[in-house]
Amino acid sequence: MNLSPTRYNRSLYPKGHILALCGLAYILAACGQPRPVIIAPPVELTTCAEEPEAPDLPPVDWSSVETARPVQRARDVAMLNYVLAWRTAHGDCAGKVAGVKAWSSTVIE
Repeated sequence: MNLSPTRYNRSLYPKGHILALCGLAYILAACGQPRPVIIAPPVELTTCAEEPEAPDLPPVDWSSVETARPVQRARDVAMLNYVLAWRTAHGDCAGKVAGVKAWSSTVIE
């Protein structure tokens, strides 16, 4: 005896049972957990300061100390400004990451 429903034998799934199962699925879907609410962090905490560009250092003429000294001083000042800008950008980003961490810990609790 072949019990699988075919085009000719649909009596294995009476309409009443199918309607009851659809109604039961509809009722059970209403008992689900509420969807989590996604809260985005504040916009000011999502962007960091731009990375500074490396300075174009002037070439040093090492023919004498007197000609190299002012050029080297300009190179040192350029590198100092670059390193300070780099640290400022890092501090800005690290502070914002810490801000997002503190913000998210207050939202979750």
